[in-house]
Amino acid sequence: MSETLVILVIDDDTGDRMMCERALQSAFGDNLRYMEADDGEDGLKAIEQQLPHCVLLDHKLPGIDGIEVLKRIRITHPYLPVVMINGKGNDVIAVQSMKEGAQDYIAKSTITPPIIQRIVKMAIQHSALQKRTYEQRISLEIFTRALAHDLKEPVRTIRSFLDRITDWQNLSEKSQKSFGYIRKAADRMSALIDTVYLYTRLDGAEQMEKTSCDIAGVLEEVQENLAQLIEERGTTITHDTLPQVYANRVQLIQLFQNLLANSIRHCDTAVSIHVSAIEQADYWRLVVRDNGPGIASKDFEKIFDPFKRLSQRKEDEAGLGLGLAINRKIVESYGGKIWCESELGAGTSFLFTLPKVMANTVLKNMAPVPLGSLQEAAIAAQTLARILLVDDNEADIELNRLMLIEDAKLHCEVLTAHNGKEALAILQDAAHMGNSVDLLLLDINMPVMSGFELLAEMRKEQILQNTLVVMCTTSSYDIDKQMAELLGAAGYLTKPPQFPLLKDIIDQCEHLKLRQEGNDYMLRRAA
Repeated sequence: MSETLVILVIDDDTGDRMMCERALQSAFGDNLRYMEADDGEDGLKAIEQQLPHCVLLDHKLPGIDGIEVLKRIRITHPYLPVVMINGKGNDVIAVQSMKEGAQDYIAKSTITPPIIQRIVKMAIQHSALQKRTYEQRISLEIFTRALAHDLKEPVRTIRSFLDRITDWQNLSEKSQKSFGYIRKAADRMSALIDTVYLYTRLDGAEQMEKTSCDIAGVLEEVQENLAQLIEERGTTITHDTLPQVYANRVQLIQLFQNLLANSIRHCDTAVSIHVSAIEQADYWRLVVRDNGPGIASKDFEKIFDPFKRLSQRKEDEAGLGLGLAINRKIVESYGGKIWCESELGAGTSFLFTLPKVMANTVLKNMAPVPLGSLQEAAIAAQTLARILLVDDNEADIELNRLMLIEDAKLHCEVLTAHNGKEALAILQDAAHMGNSVDLLLLDINMPVMSGFELLAEMRKEQILQNTLVVMCTTSSYDIDKQMAELLGAAGYLTKPPQFPLLKDIIDQCEHLKLRQEGNDYMLRRAA
């Protein structure tokens, strides 16, 4: 190391500090800047005054001990390399130190210049790797959120407006063909973004809720999702008695849907698929077997690689190449494994393991956060309600207006805003003038002030507590849904929004009345 290396030794024994200093000086020579402290409090102060490259921390200290010092260091400096030292080797202390975040542990009796040099260098490298891994995870999280919001936004807008074009059949044959290509490309891009988003989420810190899942029920739902494909290909699906497993139901549906869809699409004739289960000590081994063309043994591992597609059949639309990669991540997230057994011309079996539902499993359900008490309505029942559409994208405002108001023939007063700050001013002015906004349709990602920041500001003002807030966003991110609920949103719609879903949310609101009159809907304030 050519740069000056700052090392802090925290030890209450003068002799031990001198021994460490000699070893460090011998190991690093003129590149060393040595610091020391004789107790934990002074050591923490020294760290705040001059952040060292590495800390040698004695386990046994007067006042607060080494483990407590380590805990406090980790609060403010999670990636500062710390090596725990002790008079004699102690495996219990070593394990405890590593659990609390120490990079290494060494007995003082074994300290020599070569050993201390190696341990300090490895501690610094290990800490740097931890920091880099964390930063990469954050970058992945940012990318994932970009998929959920920004990258999908233009594709969704294109697809939504294409759906509104009803006279495309009047185009020339060549133009109709081009129009069809555009729709298919938009659908494929949307599907690809959704699939990559799902794939990256499986690497994130977000924990999916697990519960007792009935595999037979999951399989039934998957068959409903694939009903059209199953009917078109004349597929037969059978299964033995299937168990319950401890997993996330949405992930299980994705897992089985990927496997069944692959089996159906890669078979030239009507395929038969059979699902079975074999009980093991702590887990179930599930088997999905088909009578399709089979897979060469050299490809058993390749098929689980992201974006790997082995099929070249022109009559099928190209897959996305992520289904089995996603399956592997799902199964491995439960501590299981997935593999393939097959022979060319003799069908294929996909086998995977999932944990059993244990007798002492505690199943948790998230309790909803109440919106708070409603104020009395100030305006008569016959007054039409006021809706504020908040979105930074003018096309989305127009699309929301068309799909939720014009197409549904919804009678109400409509206001618009392009960011949270602008919306907050409208909400405040309307409330002070005695003609409050009744329903807020709110996007999340916006400049100046985001949707969540607006919700946080609204919670501070009593005059805005009666405004019904419904998120209207591209994100299907679970964390965003939970945050919206926590901040008081009454509902969550993903773009393009559907009026029946909005109607269900409004029907639960005490201060708004939605009434159908002929083919129209009237949205009024309740008395």
